[in-house]
Amino acid sequence: MWFFYIPAAGGGPHTPPAGRPHPGNVTVFGESAGGGSVCQHLVSPRATGLFDRAIAQSGCGFPLPTQESQQRTGATWADSLGCADVACLRGKPAGELLTASTSPTARWLPNVDGRIVPLQIADALESGRFHRVPVLQGTTADEGRLTVASTYDLAGRRLTAAGYPVAVRGLYGDRADAILARYPLSDHGSPAEALGAILTDSQFACLQSRTARLMAGHTRSYQYEFADRGAVDHLDLPVSFPLGAPHGSEIRYVFGGVSGTPAQNALASRMLGYWTNFARTGIPYAADAPRWNQYPKVQVLAPGAITASTTFPDDHMCDLWLPGAGTARR
Repeated sequence: MWFFYIPAAGGGPHTPPAGRPHPGNVTVFGESAGGGSVCQHLVSPRATGLFDRAIAQSGCGFPLPTQESQQRTGATWADSLGCADVACLRGKPAGELLTASTSPTARWLPNVDGRIVPLQIADALESGRFHRVPVLQGTTADEGRLTVASTYDLAGRRLTAAGYPVAVRGLYGDRADAILARYPLSDHGSPAEALGAILTDSQFACLQSRTARLMAGHTRSYQYEFADRGAVDHLDLPVSFPLGAPHGSEIRYVFGGVSGTPAQNALASRMLGYWTNFARTGIPYAADAPRWNQYPKVQVLAPGAITASTTFPDDHMCDLWLPGAGTARR
């Protein structure tokens, strides 16, 4: 997670010279788990008054465990090391602790403790119990393809047509038939792309769309979808399917670190402008770039074509993942 200290817009007796940080104008800003952390700050009473804007990239509405469940998980992890207290853990070699910490059962996550994070993110937003600062948030068009690549191709195997329903049933159990009906292989270029679409929509797009909608009732809420389907071509990863615009692919565009086609370079420049001016003023705008309207419009950020979508929830099957979440209209 990052913090921006931006020169304040306008002037006045307390405004520092242009280019110097302004401690009274802070943007909290993160991606993935960092985006989740941003939204945890938004609902935490302990963060009152500490920041003025928030940017959450590919992470906001992730469900959190309860404090009790995390305590049980921690106790089980300590038991695996033969420890019943902190003194025992402190006496263990660092290497042994690190090895144990990589266990799939060791989940190191913030939790809903009733004080620092008093409620689940969605519940806090729905009840209006969050800091009313402008929020910019969004996802990439193909978030889930990176997970599919790391689970299959990069692990030395490929997802086949026969393996696709098996994978979906393993992930979603009794809901698999309904999900497979909405994501038939015939609609996708490969089984990997089909599973990637399911993971994109269920784990990222629809959760982020819900948080943007809930925030919009109380503050300025801006949502985007990063849609450069050639964003990671330079990585040359050994995968059997196009990665498109996967998880994390927007980061270098936001920081202006792109050396691609002229259209990609222009997109990066405009995104850098949108993000910087949002941090400065609370409104995302950029030179020679289309206007960015508040939710329910979603700014689709693609090379050569930045457009505003009104069909994002339908495009990502959000009625399946969040019942009642069809296209938002005003």
